[in-house]
Amino acid sequence: MRARGTSYLTEALLRCPSPVPSDIRRRPSNRNKAAGSGQAKPTAETVHRLQTGPPRPPPSMAPLAVVAAALLLLLSGHPAQARAPTQHFAVKVGAAAGGKVDAASLCSNTDYPDLCVSAARGIRGSASEKALIAASIQAAIKKIQAAKARAASIVKAVSKGNRAESEIQTCQEVYDSALADLQSSMKALQRGSITDLKELLSSAMADVDTCDEGYDEAGEKSPLAVPDGETDKLASNALALAQASTKKGR
Repeated sequence: MRARGTSYLTEALLRCPSPVPSDIRRRPSNRNKAAGSGQAKPTAETVHRLQTGPPRPPPSMAPLAVVAAALLLLLSGHPAQARAPTQHFAVKVGAAAGGKVDAASLCSNTDYPDLCVSAARGIRGSASEKALIAASIQAAIKKIQAAKARAASIVKAVSKGNRAESEIQTCQEVYDSALADLQSSMKALQRGSITDLKELLSSAMADVDTCDEGYDEAGEKSPLAVPDGETDKLASNALALAQASTKKGR
């Protein structure tokens, strides 16, 4: 009977787990300590990355491109406020292009073709519209210089303080302005600005006409009508050649 009772007691003890002291449950095992002591400490870079999170991608440049495109559209949306583009000689003709051009054919675009051909005789090599314009302007400059010399001699012969002296002095003033315009037109031609060239030639022609208007109003013939007329015709030819080159896209 005791052996049987003992087996019952032994079985009951085996089924009931024995209490584990709390200090044993909290105490880490030597194995865990050994494993933990072998790990390397985290670096400062790792700690910073863990605190701040993953790196952010760089900002996109797309918004800046959109803003720049919008500004360009706004600036280009007011063509009326912008100055008209300057026309230029885009194509060289004649000797510069390796071909020969007939001066008479080019001069046919002018109102005074014979005077144009006469001015072209001083051109070396083959003629071109640009060379013909330069020759006409140079001839006009010589004519206006001759008119200035003629006016200077006339003013010495007239009486002081009368109307004739005033008219000659007016011619001397406009001749100075016309000469400056013709010289500036040569510079405009050299840099290829047809727009400035045409404006300066038109201004020179208007100055020359002013000299003769005073005599016309008084019913008198201008003593400077011949050089004035030749200067006006030469400037007109240069202007016609410049306009023809614009129409041809040159």
